Amino acid sequence: MQARSKAYGHGALYFKKLEALAGRIKVFDPLLEHHAFVQQLQSAHGRKSSFWARL
Repeated sequence: MQARSKAYGHGALYFKKLEALAGRIKVFDPLLEHHAFVQQLQSAHGRKSSFWARL
């Protein structure tokens, strides 16, 4: 049995929206720039293969 969260679908849609908006944002301060945010997310949750497969 595979462990999957029903929230992964929602999270993947939200992530794709963030990806689309990232190119239009000029200043990320006080937040991380998008590429750094994605690296941090992958570092913290890289083993969640069911989520990453949805992207």
